[in-house]
Amino acid sequence: MAPDRGYEALESSSYLSGFHRSVLASDDVHAPGRDRTKSSGFEYPTPEGESFTIRGIAVGLVVGILICFSNTFFGLQTGWVSGMTMPASLVGFAFFRAAASHLNFPFSPVENVLVQTVAGAVGTMPLGSGFVGVVPALEYLLKPSENGPLKLSLGNLVLWSLGLSFFGVVFGVPLRKQVIIKEKLKFPSGTATALMIRVLHGEGKDDDAATREDRRSDRLGEDAEDEPVLQGVVIDDKHRVPDSDAPPEQLVGMRTVVIGLVASLLFCVLTIRLVFGSLVPIYATLIAVLMALLLSVMGVRALGETDLNPVSGISKLTQLLFALVVPRRHPNAIIINLVAGAVSEAGALQAGDMLQDLKTGHLVHASPKAQFYGQLIGSLVGAVASALVYKLYTSVYAVPGELFQVPTAYVWIFTARLVTGHGLPPMAAQWALGAAVLFVATSILRTVGVDRSWQAFVPGGIAVAVGMYNTPSFTLARAVGGLISWYWLSHRKRPETSLIIFASGLILGEGVVSIVNLVLASVGVRPLMSS
Repeated sequence: MAPDRGYEALESSSYLSGFHRSVLASDDVHAPGRDRTKSSGFEYPTPEGESFTIRGIAVGLVVGILICFSNTFFGLQTGWVSGMTMPASLVGFAFFRAAASHLNFPFSPVENVLVQTVAGAVGTMPLGSGFVGVVPALEYLLKPSENGPLKLSLGNLVLWSLGLSFFGVVFGVPLRKQVIIKEKLKFPSGTATALMIRVLHGEGKDDDAATREDRRSDRLGEDAEDEPVLQGVVIDDKHRVPDSDAPPEQLVGMRTVVIGLVASLLFCVLTIRLVFGSLVPIYATLIAVLMALLLSVMGVRALGETDLNPVSGISKLTQLLFALVVPRRHPNAIIINLVAGAVSEAGALQAGDMLQDLKTGHLVHASPKAQFYGQLIGSLVGAVASALVYKLYTSVYAVPGELFQVPTAYVWIFTARLVTGHGLPPMAAQWALGAAVLFVATSILRTVGVDRSWQAFVPGGIAVAVGMYNTPSFTLARAVGGLISWYWLSHRKRPETSLIIFASGLILGEGVVSIVNLVLASVGVRPLMSS
């Protein structure tokens, strides 16, 4: 990870184009009339508007429940789940703009950040609670010889979901200062969402005016979850500038983090015990939650660097490690393996989502504390809503069946059987060790090669792993995005502003079409496009 070069060094370099001063205004952007507070030696703009409102929470919850329905439907069909934070921001903006004449105070960018934070927390719970993967595997794919299938009541589904809902959110908060403030990881989806929010609210449009404001900013990334072709467009910047942090009263206190983390971890252990009883030993659950915290760091860093949170790979790694923790002869080895993987997936997903949203909030100067509590509220409602939606779909349709083939559930159960029953392929351990040594070496090279011309050509282990986990359609699409970026910026020597706006429009367009596809598929009409 390249260290900060210092603002003055970048200020005098030709690299700092008008776009970098204007598009996102990630650190110093301030509209005329905005006050500024001091933080860490830098002036921090005081945002206009309220960062935490009841109306923002309510709209975020409604939008999030709609996304929850969409994600459960398509998750059971394909295993694919999207946070849809950009469409959530757009819907929130459209609603409040339509109701502008009835508002006591205007709908601001920081309030829009709250809306998309809450909506994303609710909408991703079908994945975070395992309702598109591990739960169908437990309920429908376990064999009697594996002490299955396990039919969970609605009450147990809600309890299970609640237990997985909070510890990842709390654990993500103390990571913020390192990955967002110090290292300035891009979190491209969060950055693109911030750009869209600023554009919707009439900020960041005038490059010349922005340049006159002398705005210092991180370079914009883009959303890759919803539109993979764009990931290569704006993810190549290694230059970072000094950053300011929010004032102390807007930050989540360490006491809150410690108490919240301990309480949420104990609650997770308790709920798993209540749902599964003696099927899952307490020692196994404790190891699973501790492993989830460690692997969440890897997920956050991958998300910040590549815009992909490898939660699937993290869960499979946990399943592999648990094959060493729980003996294969244990009668509940498969069940324990599945539950442990689900805990790691939930932790990594929620920590990543929290940091992605905090990146958006940081660039718009929203209150991290408001986002934290918004995320907790969204996770709470999403845990209940996703359990209800899952139960609704599975009570109406056959699972697995023609409509819901639950492909992710098969991956879960096959992985558990592989690592606990049939073993790994020959030489797997040797290959894993060799790959570890190789990418430790490349990571060292990338660190010592900062500002060297060859550094950009040294592959990082996470980026290579993401390419291996994804299908060629996603990996090649990102390569196409990178070529488009190179052609536009290096060959045509054109400004980045239009390229980034165009990329964000494509992302938002696909998000909107995905909702239309849900409606069409629900009434039996052929979708406008296929995944």
